[in-house]
Amino acid sequence: MKRKPGGPGRYMPTMAHICGYDGGSNTNPTCGKPPTFHIFAGTPESGPSDWATFACDDHLNQAQALAWDWHAISPVCGVPSTMWQAKRMQGEGFCYWPEAEAAIHEAAAESDRERANSEA
Repeated sequence: MKRKPGGPGRYMPTMAHICGYDGGSNTNPTCGKPPTFHIFAGTPESGPSDWATFACDDHLNQAQALAWDWHAISPVCGVPSTMWQAKRMQGEGFCYWPEAEAAIHEAAAESDRERANSEA
């Protein structure tokens, strides 16, 4: 079944981390290569929520033609509760995981406290 032109590709499970390119048909297999970019395609007409997928270097151009934004893969891409942070220009966004950010800041604060205590 061919999708409407300009429609996003097939939905990929969260954290699938494979290139979702399928040539525009739900019956074609997906590329399946390791992705290098995370693609935000927006909100599909038929879906209730935002939609994202992944693309390899070979299929980045096709994905960018449909995307609102994209960025290089990071360790938190696709993690449940991760939020897409858009920037001023396309391709400058990133994935933000609030729980991980809080843990990083707490670990840094603890390290600073330990360092201050050892220097005193």
